[in-house]
Amino acid sequence: MKPKPLDTLIKLATETRDSASMLLAAEQRDYTHINTQIEQLTEYRREYHRRLQDISTQGVELGTFREYQRFLSSLDKIIAHAMLELDKHKERVNQSQIMWQKEQRRLTSYDTLADRRNTIKIREDNRREQRQQDDITVNTIARKWMQESS
Repeated sequence: MKPKPLDTLIKLATETRDSASMLLAAEQRDYTHINTQIEQLTEYRREYHRRLQDISTQGVELGTFREYQRFLSSLDKIIAHAMLELDKHKERVNQSQIMWQKEQRRLTSYDTLADRRNTIKIREDNRREQRQQDDITVNTIARKWMQESS
C-alpha cells in the first residue's frame, strides 16, 4: 500500500525532531563540560591563591611572588574566557531547545491529524458495517415475510 502524505510528513517530522533532540543533548553536554571546567579552574585558582597567601606570610622572594601573581592573572583570563564561552553555549542550548520544541509541536500536530483521520475511518467503517447488518436484517425479514406469504 502506498504511504499516505500525512504518514510521510509524520516520518519526516519525527526524524527532524530526533535530530533536534540529539543536537540539544550535545549542546547541553558541551555546556556542562565547560561549566565543570570553570568550576575546576576556579577551585584551582582558590588553592593557588591560598598558597600565595601562605608563603607571603612566611616571607617570599619578590620574583616568586610576581610569578604567583602572573599565574593567578593567567588563570583569571582563562576563567573569564571560559565564562564567555559558557554564555555562548547557554545561548546555543536555548536555541536548540526552542528548535526541539518547535519540531515537537509540529510532530504533535501531525499526530493529531492522523488520530482524527483514524477516528473518521473507524466511524466510516462502523457505519458501513451497520448498513451491511441492516441490509442483511431487512433481506432476512423480507425473505421470511415472502415465505410466510406464499
